[in-house]
Amino acid sequence: MDDSLRTDKVAFISGHEGTTYLDLSITAVGSIVLAALLNLKCNYRSDFVWTPRITKLVLVDFASLVVPLCWIILFPKSGILFCSGVILLAQIYLPQKSTWIRISSTAVPPLLTKSAVPSLCLYRATLTILTCFSILAVDFNVFPRHHAKTELFGISLMDLGTGSVILSSGIFAGRHRRVQSAARLMAPTMFRNVPVLVLLGSARNVVVLLANYNVPVGEYGTHWNFFITLSVVTLLAGVTSIMYTAVVHPITGSSEAAFYSGLAAAVAITHELMLTQCGLEEYVMMAPRDNLIAANKEGIVSTLGYFAIYLVGCSLGCHIFQSNGTAPIARVRSVLPRITLVLAAVMLFSSSPSRKLVNVSYMAVVILINAISVYGMMWIYRNVDASQRGMHPLGIVQAVSTNQLYVFLIANVLTGAFNLSFNSLRMENGSAIAALLVYMWIVCMSAVWIQYARMYSVLTTNTLA
Repeated sequence: MDDSLRTDKVAFISGHEGTTYLDLSITAVGSIVLAALLNLKCNYRSDFVWTPRITKLVLVDFASLVVPLCWIILFPKSGILFCSGVILLAQIYLPQKSTWIRISSTAVPPLLTKSAVPSLCLYRATLTILTCFSILAVDFNVFPRHHAKTELFGISLMDLGTGSVILSSGIFAGRHRRVQSAARLMAPTMFRNVPVLVLLGSARNVVVLLANYNVPVGEYGTHWNFFITLSVVTLLAGVTSIMYTAVVHPITGSSEAAFYSGLAAAVAITHELMLTQCGLEEYVMMAPRDNLIAANKEGIVSTLGYFAIYLVGCSLGCHIFQSNGTAPIARVRSVLPRITLVLAAVMLFSSSPSRKLVNVSYMAVVILINAISVYGMMWIYRNVDASQRGMHPLGIVQAVSTNQLYVFLIANVLTGAFNLSFNSLRMENGSAIAALLVYMWIVCMSAVWIQYARMYSVLTTNTLA
């Protein structure tokens, strides 16, 4: 990439101050819930669109989930009004009878029934699509600047991305533990993922260096990136899982939900004290990059905060997936008021949120918005068509949710390839929107291809066995 263009692009995506808590909440929760509800309405209520043909299924998912979600992000007012109107018309005019494909549980490989609560599959897919769209859209003039990542302090839609992905990983980790019956069985899987994530992070650094690609150093540091953060969080999660199984549970007998909640609070408080009382915040903001640790100070310091967010996700996942005879939505509803009060107090009395530091106010914003989104998703999934709520979403929804890491990797590669090929700063709004929709179509179809390749592999293996 030309040095002058690289400088212009870095300047274009830097120096932003974010938005207000209210605007962020309306945009984030509204976009996720409305797009998901529209997708469910189209799939649940229409006899025409729901057929065994994968092509129609994918087209319906793309038209009813991906396109509305992108529209709401780019043009919030018109997008929200349009989606609300379509949902209302669908409620009135589309047939009441659902035509979901009924597939017996024995006929579907485990990877297609990964979510015991199907609404969480839709939540994770919507979150992933939103994040993938934003990482390329931010390079265009059509993307609202208050959605772009903040420089030092403040909060924006893109600031929620990494924290939300890590929180959702923690939620789904609760399901894996329930399926495998013991946390100790999950730890080896976590440790196996660490080298893969480190390799991905290292490969990204090499590609960025060779292509002279525009990456703000102040985001994670010189050599650090999202994949490295995820690898460290995964490593810490595996150690924590072993610690609970081997030490904490035999001695105290405490539940996993209580253990992860307590540990999350301890990690968050420790991290905040290190930032404010031990000079770590000043170090991140002011220290020169004169050694390897200082060169990656943002990524190293923020990892502990992201680990606290992951632990909260684990606790929430334990509440959702525990088997105590109550419905998952009832268990979430029982803890949501307490979560809201505590986090609202943190947001009110603490300093301004900072994604660079992942301070306690940033954690509070991420956790609160995602907790509300999860509850909202569970509520609409339950009430759109109560007789069918146990079925699992297929198509783009299931493919993106199941293959989240692959989707992020593909989105990063495509974002880099596009920015190296075109000058996004000079594209008109119409051309930019068209390019973004083509990009999202490629990302989603890649996820579908991976999903059904894995499905074919599992079915072939089972047949041969």
